[in-house]
Amino acid sequence: EPNKKVYFTKQTVGNACGTIGIIHAIGNAVSKIKLVDGSYFHRFYIQTADMDPIQRAAFLEEDQEME
Repeated sequence: EPNKKVYFTKQTVGNACGTIGIIHAIGNAVSKIKLVDGSYFHRFYIQTADMDPIQRAAFLEEDQEME
């Protein structure tokens, strides 16, 4: 089971390794950086903060705004 201090999501979307890498990088730096209030990533991390990696993957798959 992943460490809960590390932001991690499963990759279930094809050809998304770069996107997943960015999600991991930002998610693990969010306590050190300031995301713009109301921005896509600000909303994404607020909505997925308490999810496990599988739930985050499902959320990302259904997220119409990411497309």
